[in-house]
Amino acid sequence: MEKIKLSLNDALSLEFELNGAVNPQTKEVIFNGLLAEKMSLKTKYWLTKLSDKLGSEKKTIEGLRDDLIKKFGKEEDGQIFIKPFLDEEGKEQNPDFISFSQEMNDLLLEEKEFEYNPIPLDDLGEISTEGRYNLVFKLVKED
Repeated sequence: MEKIKLSLNDALSLEFELNGAVNPQTKEVIFNGLLAEKMSLKTKYWLTKLSDKLGSEKKTIEGLRDDLIKKFGKEEDGQIFIKPFLDEEGKEQNPDFISFSQEMNDLLLEEKEFEYNPIPLDDLGEISTEGRYNLVFKLVKED
């Protein structure tokens, strides 16, 4: 096992690269993610273990984001949200949105160390994909 230090923003991006994303309203697949590709079971196992750790971190970050929305947002029609602008023309920025963004950005810049099993480059040779996996590539062990 090795360790990699990632900003929380990069951790969210790596989780996206591994698991992909689905539009919550339409259920349309936006991106499949690397784990949807055909690969050796051993590689999929280690990537799934890392994905579980990243998913837990994502859940924590989303909870903190929701708390910030409650802190800075306004309730309308039973929903709490923060308008980026105070006027309809988009000229007057909402100071609550600026505060929310700053606190959220500060959180996403925090770093955390994750343990992972390096991926041998040969294990990726059988994968044919159109996806871009910049953060996954940081986990590859070149021989």
